[in-house]
Amino acid sequence: MNIEPTSTSDRHVAAAGTRHAKVLFTILLVTALVACGGGAGRKSAAPSPLTSPLPTPGATVVASPTPRQSPAERVSKQGSGAFDRYPFTYQRTNDQVVATFAAPRLPWVDTVIVAAARVVIDAAYGEKMENFPRSVPWAEDERTINAIKLAGTDYDYVFWPTKEATGDVKTINFRRVPKGSVR
Repeated sequence: MNIEPTSTSDRHVAAAGTRHAKVLFTILLVTALVACGGGAGRKSAAPSPLTSPLPTPGATVVASPTPRQSPAERVSKQGSGAFDRYPFTYQRTNDQVVATFAAPRLPWVDTVIVAAARVVIDAAYGEKMENFPRSVPWAEDERTINAIKLAGTDYDYVFWPTKEATGDVKTINFRRVPKGSVR
């Protein structure tokens, strides 16, 4: 069934709708070409700073600050500890901590990693953590990673483990951030 416009105003409305559809299609096409690098056979000069997986829609990505201090001022605390049968050493630089696990390494098991992170946070920052962890996107070294957040009393603690080729965890990186700055 074909419905033809009967009045002049109906014809103007139909023509305007067609023009709007063409403009919208052109905008979408140009946006897609720009997002894909501009054309066939060409690659964009610089790779995207984001890596998979991308943050969820509505998530806030917080870039961590990079302090500019002399090497003598950077290291504020070193220490060691143990979680269960997994010994670790840590090095704290202002609000950043890197915990390194010696042999045996931590297994790549969520509950073990979170429990070990609670022990490291207590040793390095002096705050006992008893709340539930949350997965959050985190910008680090010009890439976005999935990190884990534990909310503390005065600060939030964001951390992510580094997986070895063996599947075990050698290091866990921590950042202490202002309360509520990571959602």
